[in-house]
Amino acid sequence: MNSMKLSRTGAFVVTVLSLALAAVIIYMPSPLFPFLSDNDTYRALGWERRGEGTWNEIIGWFRDQFRGFNRTLLDPSFIRPFFVGVAGIISIITVSPWRTDSPTRALTAKAYNAILIALLLFALWILGRKLSLGSDVLFLPKTIDIVGAFCGVIVITEMVRRLAGWLMFGFVVLAVLYMKFGAPEGLFYPTSPKTWELMAMNFWLETTGAMGFALSIMINNVIIFILFGVIIQATGAAEAILKIAIATTRQFRGGPAHAAIVSSAMFGTFSGSAAANVVGTGTFTIPLIKSRGFSPRFAGGIEAAASTGGQITPPVMGAAAFYLAEQAQVPYSQVAIAVLIPAMFYFASLFLAVELQARKRGIEPLPVETDTRLTRADWIKSLAFFAPLIAIIYCLSAGYSVNRAGFWAVAMTLLFGLLNKDFRTNPAVLIGKLKEGGIAVAQLLVIVAGLGVFIGVVEGTGLGPKIGTDLALLVQDNVLVALLLTMVASLVLSMGMPTLPAYATIITIMGIFLTQLAGGDTPVLAVHLFVLYFGVLSPVTPPVALAAYAAAPIAGAHPFQTGVSALRLCFVAFVIPYAFFFNPQLLIGQVEFSAPLFALAIAKLGVAVFALTTATTGYFQRNLGTVERGIVLVLSVSLVAPDIAVWGPALLALMAFMTWVSFMTNKGATT
Repeated sequence: MNSMKLSRTGAFVVTVLSLALAAVIIYMPSPLFPFLSDNDTYRALGWERRGEGTWNEIIGWFRDQFRGFNRTLLDPSFIRPFFVGVAGIISIITVSPWRTDSPTRALTAKAYNAILIALLLFALWILGRKLSLGSDVLFLPKTIDIVGAFCGVIVITEMVRRLAGWLMFGFVVLAVLYMKFGAPEGLFYPTSPKTWELMAMNFWLETTGAMGFALSIMINNVIIFILFGVIIQATGAAEAILKIAIATTRQFRGGPAHAAIVSSAMFGTFSGSAAANVVGTGTFTIPLIKSRGFSPRFAGGIEAAASTGGQITPPVMGAAAFYLAEQAQVPYSQVAIAVLIPAMFYFASLFLAVELQARKRGIEPLPVETDTRLTRADWIKSLAFFAPLIAIIYCLSAGYSVNRAGFWAVAMTLLFGLLNKDFRTNPAVLIGKLKEGGIAVAQLLVIVAGLGVFIGVVEGTGLGPKIGTDLALLVQDNVLVALLLTMVASLVLSMGMPTLPAYATIITIMGIFLTQLAGGDTPVLAVHLFVLYFGVLSPVTPPVALAAYAAAPIAGAHPFQTGVSALRLCFVAFVIPYAFFFNPQLLIGQVEFSAPLFALAIAKLGVAVFALTTATTGYFQRNLGTVERGIVLVLSVSLVAPDIAVWGPALLALMAFMTWVSFMTNKGATT
């Protein structure tokens, strides 16, 4: 993705649109919105009005001024096109269509962008004209309507290429061609060609396609948290959290490496982007990790691995988790609770990996007198992180909507951020971050609009059920083969693609097939989390490992070697999805609790994580050989199997092998 060098006019337009977008995003879930709404809106949101008198008349006057505006914000036929339009213009202006390394190329890019903005505005005018007729009016698209609709689709598809890469761009283009022309018998799933009129309605002229369900989820659940993440950075809380993490982990051998895990886990749960998290925290932690004696590629790898884990860490897990909750038809609060134990095991494995690597390299803890002292100012700044964290947990547990939880998180961040003098006296920092957040929201919404076009094709052609049926016949009720197939598909389709479209693509194509895997003791959420995990792991999976590649230049290491190091450190995350699929007791609240089964699942996964980490780091009291690492790897993976005939002997063999290694190491040390 190439950033566009903005002119003064372009920068002004982006700033105004970004701030307007941020203002609407914060206003809609705020208590002020229903307070200033009309009675019907008030009641629809579960509020009640009481009392009469002068004060209520004054309130009523203000409410009347906002009535039309608030009703408009509640109308999907307006708010979705509004977000797509603003997001599209911001994205077109800020992301270059190609490299602009010469005046001619830069001028051509600006002209091309101007054409795209004109096409988008024309498409939105056509959409607005159609929606103004109302849903009860029979509408037959004319030629101008069809042209306008496909102008919108072309602009969105082009922006998907810029923002999400060629893979997702190819999916969208092929999907549109497939819907229009069908496919020959025997080449692909046959379908009858669709008319231009039907496609225009499906893609653009209804609240489907680009304006469909996926976009609604983003508007109602996700984008408030993107703003929340950038506002936290403005308050200085992120730096305070990093300093606290460093101060509290200096007694460990890994020191700053352990601090990187803590800070990246805490900050990553709000940022929702592994690469952004690497850049945000890695510029400080990676040089410190190297200074402790770790290799450059390990320093970059551990930061990438820790940053990747943010998207599986509650209470906020990034955009894909909110979409997952809707697809699995599970309240988001249940999702956040369910992933708690798997996330804890993942970060425990990273902690252990750093400890073992430090022992392997002979790195000792720093003396106590070198400990970093935390100041009162650090703790005050950290309140802008911990207060909203508490607010989110309270709101979700109390049954508030996700959007309302996001609003109170933003409110708490701003309130406690004011305790920081630098934040309080320099509003330009907040404005800059809101602009940054507006751009991030815009780019995500454009990608989701493109995803909506793809989903519209799958639903309009019945492609999902066809693929699901064939996959079910292919695996023939072999769950392990089905899961391996799903894992490979998830990793391949998510290469170079953000987690949300990667997860949504898999669920759209394979959703029916995957749902069939759930049943009996396996909850539907386990299947969706299985897909999400491998979508999350794409930033550390070579050859396209974006988080590792972001960390490599900071660490001064080779990108591919950094990716391999990150993959090795994250290997436990490739096993955890199988563990909670076969042992759903690990997903809190998703199956009937059984103390013996829960204890057994925890014990098995705990031993597996420990053994896997020793195998991937190659150290257990001494350096392990290649064959020894392979043995431990196979035995530890076997522990997640549901059949005691598999995991029982594997556990005994693993214990015997580790005991033998320990005995021979101690024997060698005493002779």
